[in-house]
Amino acid sequence: MGRQAAYVLCLAAGLGLLIASAASAKPRAGETEVTVRPVADAKTFPLVIPLPPRWLNSPVTARDTTGRVYSPALVNSGDSEYYGVLLHDLRAGEELKMIAKKRRGGAPAQAQGPTARVNKSGDDLEVTLEGQPFATIRTNGGPKPYVWPVWGPGGVEITRNYPMKDVEGEDKDHPHHRGMWFTHGDVNGVDFWAEGDGKGKIVVRSVKTEEHPDCAIVKLADDWIAADGKKVCADEQTFVFWGMDDPRVIDVFLCIRASEGPLTFGDTKEGSFGIRVPKWMTVKAGTGNMVNSAGALDANVWGKRATWVDCWGTDGKQTSGVAIVEGPGNPRFPSYWHARDYGLFAANPFGIKDFAGEQAAQAPIAIKKGEKLELRYRVVLHSGDAGTAGIAPFADLTLQTPKR
Repeated sequence: MGRQAAYVLCLAAGLGLLIASAASAKPRAGETEVTVRPVADAKTFPLVIPLPPRWLNSPVTARDTTGRVYSPALVNSGDSEYYGVLLHDLRAGEELKMIAKKRRGGAPAQAQGPTARVNKSGDDLEVTLEGQPFATIRTNGGPKPYVWPVWGPGGVEITRNYPMKDVEGEDKDHPHHRGMWFTHGDVNGVDFWAEGDGKGKIVVRSVKTEEHPDCAIVKLADDWIAADGKKVCADEQTFVFWGMDDPRVIDVFLCIRASEGPLTFGDTKEGSFGIRVPKWMTVKAGTGNMVNSAGALDANVWGKRATWVDCWGTDGKQTSGVAIVEGPGNPRFPSYWHARDYGLFAANPFGIKDFAGEQAAQAPIAIKKGEKLELRYRVVLHSGDAGTAGIAPFADLTLQTPKR
């Protein structure tokens, strides 16, 4: 292949785990090369790298300079394609070169860690990790697809049960806060965030699942339908569930297509990619804390721009948390956060005025008919608090999108 544009993925000093860059030497024909330079030890780390355009839909194999062979998972989102692998036993200061090429035959490499699997149960897609519950994707359980429950390390549920299930003592506000989900409160004037009469619905059109040595992948294709029955747009939601136990990591790729006509995403706080945590993890009524990448704490996280937000608490037995981090290729990165002390936190790339005031408002994000908008997020489920979990590396390295 031809020489790719050089890139460097750098992490914050002290919190950084890896520095990855394109190799300086020209790879052999049909190969693409990435050098990983750990600045801290890591037992396991998920790496996602964009593929060259002409590799689309081709199986890929990879090896590193230690001789370890990988079978990367191909991840499609919109018209982009990536390969993802789990790196193991990284040591600070030891450079590791990853070399990927099209696979022309032979058996794929075997999993080197916990194995993620997907089981279809009616309209639900149940993801397990070494046979233990990881997450369930609900494709027909409400007015939109959502992920619930989501289990962190140690089998701790980190999503609120309401309104899908009644649990004594649990808050029963905001019934549209269903586990983990993506919608927005104003798409061509239609509210897809709230539920009920006059609101839009997101209907799953097709489901595709894959199982790889390092991960399981679920891909949904959806139609966004207004209250009058007219289709507004379409989307693709791709979830990558990695085979690692602590932290557990879910990469989320979103592609919204202006399939019916031009799309305008209104400036409202009601959005967009979010999680509702259980009461015990809330700042307001539980043992919870929140922190963002800029160091804002608890209720002060709301309305601030940040590359990630982490929420954690103690359920009486152990401390657990969950972070959402966003890719810097997202529009208006870093997003404002609709993060409340009662248990909601959501990255919102479309809203400004509700968070920063009318004077900060900008023209709405709009895409022309036939075009698309792509978003990327990573969800990190961890034991301990944000500091012990080390969220920054998971945010900063893998979600970068190098230029080809």
